[in-house]
Amino acid sequence: MRSEDIIAVREALEHLRKDEPFEKALGRVLRKRQNTFEDYIRIVGEIRELARKKKISLKDAGQLIVDELEKEKKDEQDHDNG
Repeated sequence: MRSEDIIAVREALEHLRKDEPFEKALGRVLRKRQNTFEDYIRIVGEIRELARKKKISLKDAGQLIVDELEKEKKDEQDHDNG
């Protein structure tokens, strides 16, 4: 998944409303960012696949993707500083 897609996923997680499905929040964020429906389908497809493999919710799968990107960024910073 592209880094800008992961940023959109993070934004959706941050702005998730009470009892709102993750997919709806993601759609709202992507529309605001002027992404296409095809972008939405691609991103949700990747999140659904991860959720299915790990047997977790879409929200948890999205969080896992965001956490992985943040871990990679931290590792890069540690490598650059090391």
